[in-house]
Amino acid sequence: MQRFFELLAICFFLGINSFGQSLNFSPKEITIVRDSFGVPHIYGKTDASVAYGLAWVQSEDDFKSVQEALASAKGQLGKILGKEGAIMDFLFHYTGVEKNVKEKYSQQISPDFKLVLDAYAAGINRYANTHPKEVTVKKLFPVTGEDIVRGYTFTISLFSQLPFVVQAIMEGRIDTFRHGFFIGGGSNAFAANSHKTTDGSVFMNVNSHQPLEGRFAWYEAHLHSEEGWNIIGGVFPGGVTIFHGTTPNLSWAHTFNWPDLVDYYKLDINPNNKWQYKYDGNWQNFEVIKKKLKVKIGPFVLSIPKNFLFTEYGPALQTKQGAYATRICASEEVRTAEQWYRMNKSQNLADFLQALNYHAAPLFNLVYADKADNIMYLHMAQLPKRKPGYHWAGVLPGNTSETRWTDIQPLEKMPRIINPSCGFLFNTNNTPFNATCPEENLKPADFDSTFSLQVDDNNRSRRLSQLFGEKPNISWEDFKKIKYDRTFPKFGPFYESIQKLFSASPQKYPDVSEALQKLRNWDLNCSAENKTAALAMIAINRFFQAIRGGSYQLEVGLPINEELFIKCLREAQALLMKYYGTLDVTLGQVQRHIRGKRSLPLGGLPDVVAAIMSQDLKNGHFKAIAGDSYIQLVRFQNGQVYLETVNAYGASARPESPHYTDQMELFISQQTKKMTFDKDEIFQKATKIYQPK
Repeated sequence: MQRFFELLAICFFLGINSFGQSLNFSPKEITIVRDSFGVPHIYGKTDASVAYGLAWVQSEDDFKSVQEALASAKGQLGKILGKEGAIMDFLFHYTGVEKNVKEKYSQQISPDFKLVLDAYAAGINRYANTHPKEVTVKKLFPVTGEDIVRGYTFTISLFSQLPFVVQAIMEGRIDTFRHGFFIGGGSNAFAANSHKTTDGSVFMNVNSHQPLEGRFAWYEAHLHSEEGWNIIGGVFPGGVTIFHGTTPNLSWAHTFNWPDLVDYYKLDINPNNKWQYKYDGNWQNFEVIKKKLKVKIGPFVLSIPKNFLFTEYGPALQTKQGAYATRICASEEVRTAEQWYRMNKSQNLADFLQALNYHAAPLFNLVYADKADNIMYLHMAQLPKRKPGYHWAGVLPGNTSETRWTDIQPLEKMPRIINPSCGFLFNTNNTPFNATCPEENLKPADFDSTFSLQVDDNNRSRRLSQLFGEKPNISWEDFKKIKYDRTFPKFGPFYESIQKLFSASPQKYPDVSEALQKLRNWDLNCSAENKTAALAMIAINRFFQAIRGGSYQLEVGLPINEELFIKCLREAQALLMKYYGTLDVTLGQVQRHIRGKRSLPLGGLPDVVAAIMSQDLKNGHFKAIAGDSYIQLVRFQNGQVYLETVNAYGASARPESPHYTDQMELFISQQTKKMTFDKDEIFQKATKIYQPK
């Protein structure tokens, strides 16, 4: 028995966790410091030890979402979420990510980053082992570093529009599918340097628009190792590095972009053998991989066998309308997490550019700023080297190697602007050809037409162009006002479209004449106090849902269905009268920021700069579900960094935690909390200091 305890002590000292993973550190070397808002500051000697600590605090604060992220990375989400999860598991197996990562992980991931990945996985495994009652799917554990990479590769594949292409194929409308799509909330990133700021500082806004809860909601953390990893920012549950954030020297933010990331092919099937397709004049067998989708239905988990088909191009689907294959870069890229790790550890622009040269991010815009007065915009994308002569934005012939690309375009070919003389850069998911002042914008003619780069703007990009152009120089307070702006621009497709809707004759529709008059007089402001925005929100949401699935993007000159809008306006009027007895209702009375027992008024609509998307609760209230979420406002001044942040709810997703809702008041009032890299200050003001197990 004494020998047993001696061995146990040795294992603990060496950091061998309960799943047999050997670590080169002890968890006792890691210090977790919780500040007054519960945000974790994680200190360790090595990057690997900090990664272990990150896994531990994520699990402490939101183990449910961590498990969902891991289940998604192992094709087991159906066991947790039922039908919704099974759809994700279908896409997981369809992409072939499992096989691709297995083949490339050992060769393409650097040894030092493997240590980080393994330590992160070990932290999650240790938490699962010490908290067995919280484990949702026992066969999910243990997880490995390879599983973490698989999660990144699969998630980026989803972000690359693949689900929308698959859906179009299955619904028989791939012939009319248009790559690229618009989400009314989108994301924002903008920066200004000394050429634009009144005091010579550098300003940065890190401000993506994400779901407010769940596995794609932001988790804030501070990572600090003695090997040079020192960053505060946002990461999704199950993520091993900061996705975007700020170091003492630099800051960056991402927004989604949608060039032509997916190619899709019509296959010629052998009329005598459905398991063969024609390729370069020969009948070729599909590669068939058999999988079982596990679907939770009530207390039971059903097993559904499914054949997944693969071709020379990539995965394939057989439908009543024919057989189609798809091909994307993202499902074969395993180094994305490592690129972000290198970006996390960059000390200056040169380091950061070297990290970007991994060219392992299949998509995302990037806006960057640093204390040396540099700002940069980059349209990141892995785009294939496609042969001319084909309509790459449509359905391609799937019977020839001519349409099967193998190489990707170099990063240098992607749109990039560094230090424009007018001193500001922005992106709001809009075209890369409107990123700064008009005279310094890039030109579409200078880029390969097969990229199918976006050429359209949205309401946020038009509004930012207006706001940045109003003054020759801006102060820190001006910058904050721009970030928190909640007014639609009085030009562009949205304004033109809704003005046509609002111009319906009150005499023709006397039952909604008062509502029409209010809309005509609306100042396009969406603050919580605005007394027309609620009526506009409900009517416009229902109208756009009917014609566009909810998108707040209308082309100029789009035919307007007046009768449909009046129908939606009647519904909005009826809702307000039923629950409030008047049309003079503020947006904040209707749109609420809700968690647990707390319900607070919230302004913002889709596609204003401070965007909010909400869901009808069918009780007179709309609950905010996405949009402005984790925000960083950064100022580099005299070689120092000053950082303010806020998250939508708080640092913890556990209802019993005091940090479940403690940032809600700040969030709805467009205020922030101060963050610091000063270790002494962090320890002095800590509310809790401890080590993971």
